[in-house]
Amino acid sequence: MKKILTIMCATALLGFAACNKDKNEPGNGGNSGQTETVQGEGIYNPAVKIDRISYSDTTPDQIWVWDGNRLASIMTDTEDGGIDFEYTSEDRLQTIEASVMGADIEATLSYNAQKLISGAGVNVGGIDALSAVMTHNAQNKLSHISLDADDELINMLLTLLPSLMGDMLGDSTGDSPLNYLTAAPASKLSLENKSFEADFVWNGNNVARMIVNASLTLSTTLNEIPTELLQTMVPEEYRGMIDLAVSLMGDTPIPVQLTVADTVDYTYDNKKNPLKGFFGQVSIAALSTNNIVTVSGHGNANISATIDLGITTMPLGQDTPLNDLGSNSYNYTYTANGYPSVVTDADGNTTTYTYKE
Repeated sequence: MKKILTIMCATALLGFAACNKDKNEPGNGGNSGQTETVQGEGIYNPAVKIDRISYSDTTPDQIWVWDGNRLASIMTDTEDGGIDFEYTSEDRLQTIEASVMGADIEATLSYNAQKLISGAGVNVGGIDALSAVMTHNAQNKLSHISLDADDELINMLLTLLPSLMGDMLGDSTGDSPLNYLTAAPASKLSLENKSFEADFVWNGNNVARMIVNASLTLSTTLNEIPTELLQTMVPEEYRGMIDLAVSLMGDTPIPVQLTVADTVDYTYDNKKNPLKGFFGQVSIAALSTNNIVTVSGHGNANISATIDLGITTMPLGQDTPLNDLGSNSYNYTYTANGYPSVVTDADGNTTTYTYKE
């Protein structure tokens, strides 16, 4: 189940990272305050090209296949094979194609008059599953992404919601009403509305912060919520009204608002980032000039609803802090020309970069 969730999240982000052309210059560092001259986006032609990325854990190695200055594909030793890339006549990335668990996935990018990526569409197994709209700031750097997902895809993800919320919340729920979502069968939830937004804050030529806000409006009924969970979802001063609410409104659909807000902060070294300008995979690193040293994520989730009893209303819900999201740190060894050679994370896992001669 977690693998399917990862695939769907990766698919959602496949078209996200609008990236600056690699200028093949040393990184200026996160505190330089300088702004690069942008030659448009979607071109990835680094001076030093990756040949292979190897991992110390069970992640399959990546073999990068180049056709001249174009990255043609990334091959992995898995059933799904790899990822293929197609380009415009200007060598800008046009489509990203992959097959995941038997489903064909294709992401298509669109560009505006300034050659900046303005949107992306993702087709999964013949379904136009996702679309993204990108906005840039005055320095032509990515500042905002708005994502729209097909309702069929969201309904599919609802089947994974208990697992997702359980992973995010861990032991932090306590008496939180979010326990309902971690235990609720998908048949008890239906989608009414959704919103997904991401904002990017820059420090010089590096992304210093990413702010993600997601909102789902789900429909359920009081009769579908176990009594013991209702006791935790209703504020103490209203709990005497639960029996009345269930008797009057037990089978009436109730819109329940689920919101998740997440802020992720990044710090960097002052060395050259070999992934800058490459967004054929899901990585915030593609946006920044330098290499990520620390990642610190934090956020909260909220579930809320209001039950209209005619003569009064009964609220449900409260905020719940999320577990640390994506927090990690990285140590680097570098090649003679300043690119990462071995990256070690806080758990001791290593990623090794081999470059073409």
